[in-house]
Amino acid sequence: SLYCEYDFGNCKIIRCKDCGLAFRTNIPDISTLREIYNSEDYFKHSFFSDLKDQSRIASPHYKAYEKGITEIREFLTGHNPKILDIGASTGFFLNLAKKNGFIPFGVEISKKFCDYAKEVFGIEIFNGTVEEADFEENFFDCVTMWDLIEHLLNPMETISTVSRILKKGGVLFIATPDEGSLLTSIGKLIYRLSGGVLSYSAKALHPDTHMYFFSRKTIRLLMKKYGFKLVHQYDGEALYKHSPLVTNFLYNCSISVIEKFALLMRKQYRMFIIAIKL
Repeated sequence: SLYCEYDFGNCKIIRCKDCGLAFRTNIPDISTLREIYNSEDYFKHSFFSDLKDQSRIASPHYKAYEKGITEIREFLTGHNPKILDIGASTGFFLNLAKKNGFIPFGVEISKKFCDYAKEVFGIEIFNGTVEEADFEENFFDCVTMWDLIEHLLNPMETISTVSRILKKGGVLFIATPDEGSLLTSIGKLIYRLSGGVLSYSAKALHPDTHMYFFSRKTIRLLMKKYGFKLVHQYDGEALYKHSPLVTNFLYNCSISVIEKFALLMRKQYRMFIIAIKL
């Protein structure tokens, strides 16, 4: 059974009472998404600013990528594993993976980012979806989805495709916001106590380009359904510097404090999932 958790006027966030998965109404079609992700505004979005500079090793993205590679390595054997990054963006992560002994492959819906990856990092990235790329079965040792699954029109179809192209015993790595995080829970509390009047925080945590909203429970259920075993998970601080929330000094400070408390509770905004294909 479904219920409306948030009503933002232009859209609603609907949640399933049984499994807990949430999704937005008015989900656009693929042609609209291609237009958005190939726009100049999206290419210049501040979220990607530190993914275009190889020298920014102190950036939150770089630190998260380094940790991700270290965690993935714990579950891989053999030399020169083939890695596929879905939603490869500028190729920044694949370039780091290549430096760490991986053979890099990528798919990315934005041609601007594909061109950037080739020009700056010398990495060829397929321009399109992973379904359109039509990779061979049991081809990859590892598949990564950094801040991607929440953007997908059909995440179930994509995970099914990943199951097909990943080798048995291969690693699937997912980074996505956690609907069970302390930050999201506080945003929800403010929304409910105000009767929906104070919706700013909740809306910022459910941006227009996010179609589905996962928790640790719903990710675990998704992994199980498509033949994966969740073997490791950890959390990390929200990448909120690009968010409209930080235009307000009070919100900026509040997020920082909340995420520090969340660290102690292991409920920070970003969750990182490692699963093995059975």
